[in-house]
Amino acid sequence: MSSQAIANSYSYRNVLTNNNFRLLWIGQLVSAFGDRLHQIALLVLVGNLTANNMEKVSLVWVSIGLPSLLLGLVAGALVDQWDRRKVLLVSDILRVPMAASIPWLASINISSIYIMALLITAVTLFFRPAKQAIIPSIVPEESLLAANSLSSITDNIADIIGYPVAGLVIAGLSVASESSGIHLAFLIDAATYGFSAWMIAMMSTDDSISSGRKSSTSISWRKLLGDIVIGLKVAFQNPYIRTNTILVTLAALIGAGANTLSYGYAAVVTNTGGFGYSLLEGAIGFGSVLGGLLVGRWGYRVRKGPVILCGLIVMGISTGVLAIIGNIWVAMFMLALSGVGNMMMLVPSVTLVQELCSKDVLGRIFSLRSMLLSLSIIIANWLAGIGAQKIGVQNMWGLLGIALMLIGMLGLLIKEAREAK
Repeated sequence: MSSQAIANSYSYRNVLTNNNFRLLWIGQLVSAFGDRLHQIALLVLVGNLTANNMEKVSLVWVSIGLPSLLLGLVAGALVDQWDRRKVLLVSDILRVPMAASIPWLASINISSIYIMALLITAVTLFFRPAKQAIIPSIVPEESLLAANSLSSITDNIADIIGYPVAGLVIAGLSVASESSGIHLAFLIDAATYGFSAWMIAMMSTDDSISSGRKSSTSISWRKLLGDIVIGLKVAFQNPYIRTNTILVTLAALIGAGANTLSYGYAAVVTNTGGFGYSLLEGAIGFGSVLGGLLVGRWGYRVRKGPVILCGLIVMGISTGVLAIIGNIWVAMFMLALSGVGNMMMLVPSVTLVQELCSKDVLGRIFSLRSMLLSLSIIIANWLAGIGAQKIGVQNMWGLLGIALMLIGMLGLLIKEAREAK
């Protein structure tokens, strides 16, 4: 294939001419915007109900992470048995009333909010691996990197727009009524799930998507257990997938603490509060969009392994600087740079798994990775909160940056990490 033909295969324009992928991508772009409103509104709602008790606010992250630990592998195995398009459609439809109900649950008790956050995440456990696993069925292999890049930056585009808008919507409307902005945010989120379901409903239903999977939802538990075992074997027997999964999990176990530290940096270090936090999250999103575009356009020219490891080192350097800088604008620039590094790690990592694994086990592989990510989110944010309280927010940023750089440099010494194609 000529270099021009390769470049055309990786072009975003080429990928977006694919009707099924375009519908999926547009639906997710809108839905991801709603998710950002949901996240800010959920944290503010719990904070309002508990007088900003940070221990109780942190339970939001526990509620979000716990379902993946309990159901992650099961969800992936079921996704590999079922029609993935139907899984996507049903998941979105179920989340419409769930998101819309949260403001009214607040009048019952706070425990009901945690439970609903847990249930929404449980449904999302089926949606996320189904989305990642369906992409190789709707785009050609040579276009996977560009497709995954667009899919990844969807969330980051939403970060740029969604977080600042969420801060303005909730803060602005709360001038008249403290709850009105929160209520509107959840209703918008519910509407975006509905829009995503509409996009998915319009996708083609040909055999390339269903791939012979059952249209019914009957479950063979013996087969389910066997499928889980097969997925684990694939993940850990292939040296490149095993090494990549370990590296990404270690990075998440450290880097996920940035959720808590970003809020602490805004509230404690720069005294910019919730709006400052939304600016920092938006900056990460901007950098991630830029990084995703760069990797999707140029990533095919080099091996995936070095790109992933360089991404870890970039993340480490950029976040470590926050240990010595106490300015919100400089922090936005450095976190934007960390977003670039995050996409250098994430996009090639997802593409590597898709290229090395059979399509029939992708749901299980991505569910395993999702489960490990959720565990990392719980542990990392818990430790970041304790550490920030004990030694200070900026000192924790310094430790986080050093640890990420060490993981990246350690990977350079491992053949399977360094030479991954």
